[in-house]
Amino acid sequence: MRFSAVLVLVLIYFHASSQDITFSRLTERDGLPGNHTYAFLKDKQGFMWFGTTSGLCRYDGNEIKSFTQDLGYEISDDFITALCQDAEGNIWIGTNSG
Repeated sequence: MRFSAVLVLVLIYFHASSQDITFSRLTERDGLPGNHTYAFLKDKQGFMWFGTTSGLCRYDGNEIKSFTQDLGYEISDDFITALCQDAEGNIWIGTNSG
């Protein structure tokens, strides 16, 4: 029994170490409205949302779409401090000024 547990752990280790895992860093050069991120959320559709000190953005894995006051979006403040998705799929945004 002990040998089986060790064998399973060894197989899991080799399987996990054989996968190539890469990380990407997104910055203003990539389209983020700001480099300082205070909130993030993966929504039910798989989009990543980032709340920065300079606005909100959505990332689909390829492209960043920004939502800021300068672009005409009615957000009380571009300093995003919190993100949450409710049961209906609505995304709630907390800002520095309420």
